[in-house]
Amino acid sequence: MDIRAVERFLAVAESSSFNKAAQRLNISQPALARSIDGLEYGLGVPLFDRTPRGVTLTSYGKLAYDHARRMSSEARRLRREIEAVRNLEYGELTVGVPLGQTSGVLAAAALTLLSEGRRIKVNLVSGTRTGLLRLLLLGDLDFLFSALYAADDIPAGILQQPFYADRIVIVVRRGHPAARRRQPKLEDLRRRPWILLGLGREFEPSIRAMMGAEFDQSVLRSGSPIFVRNILAGSDFVGLTHRDAVSSELQSGELVELDAVGGPSVRDIFSQQEIGAIQRADVAPTRVALEFLTIMGDVMRRGEARPHSGSPKNKR
Repeated sequence: MDIRAVERFLAVAESSSFNKAAQRLNISQPALARSIDGLEYGLGVPLFDRTPRGVTLTSYGKLAYDHARRMSSEARRLRREIEAVRNLEYGELTVGVPLGQTSGVLAAAALTLLSEGRRIKVNLVSGTRTGLLRLLLLGDLDFLFSALYAADDIPAGILQQPFYADRIVIVVRRGHPAARRRQPKLEDLRRRPWILLGLGREFEPSIRAMMGAEFDQSVLRSGSPIFVRNILAGSDFVGLTHRDAVSSELQSGELVELDAVGGPSVRDIFSQQEIGAIQRADVAPTRVALEFLTIMGDVMRRGEARPHSGSPKNKR
C-alpha cells in the first residue's frame, strides 16, 4: 500500500474535511481526492461518508484508521533509523510518562544521551497509563516509562523491563507542625488538608482503609509533581505521593517523610510498585531507544538516581 496515500487518508480523517486536509498537506484538493478514491478502490470499500458539512469515517474507515496510524508510525520509525545509520549522532526518542510519574533515572539517562553535542530529539508525552499504552501499540511511542503491570495483568503484545521499586509515602514540609513527631497519629493528620499526587479515585478504598475514615479537610489531587511540591513547600498540607516523585526533596531535607501510627501503615495498604520500561513485543527498539534503555540500566547500577532493585530483565 502506498504510504503517501495512507498519510493522506489520516489527514482527511483527522481534519474531517478534504479542504482542510489539502491545506495541511500543501496539495490540491483534486489530487487529495484522487488519492482517497484510489485507496478506496484498492480496498474495495468506502472509507468516508461525504456530506455538505464534511466527511466522517465509515465503519470500514474506522477499522482502517488504527492500521493506518501504525503504518504511518512505522514509516516514521524507518526514516529515523535510516537517518541514524547515515549519521550516528542523529536520532529521535519518544517516551510516554504517566501523569504524576517522575524519575531521577529518566532525567539522568536523558542528560547522558544528549551529551557531547549529539543532535538527538527526546520527546516526553504525558497522559494516563491506559492512554499511553494505546499510543505505544499504535507506534507513536518508543516505550512507556511507568509502574509495571502485575504478572497476571500484563496486556498482550508487550514486554516489561523493571528498573527499581517505588512506594507510597506521607510527606510534609520541613518545619511542619506534624513533623515535630516522626510518628504522628493518623487521626491528627486526617484533620489537616491533604494533597495527593497521581492517586486517582481508584485509590479511594485504600486511602479510606489507611485513614479509617474520610478526610476532615480539603483534598487536592494533581498529576503534576511540580504543583504538588510547591503546595507542600508553601503550606501545611500533608502529601500522599510516590516516593520517587519527591526523592530529591527528601534527600535535601526540604520534605520529611512521616511514619504515622494509630492505624494501618502506608506500607501495609499500598503495595510496592516496580517501575520500568514497557515496550511492544513485536517491534525491535530503535538504535536510540536501545541506547537509552542501556543508559538507564547503567545509571541504576552506578546508583546515580535511586537504589537499584535488581538487574533489569525482560519478562512477558
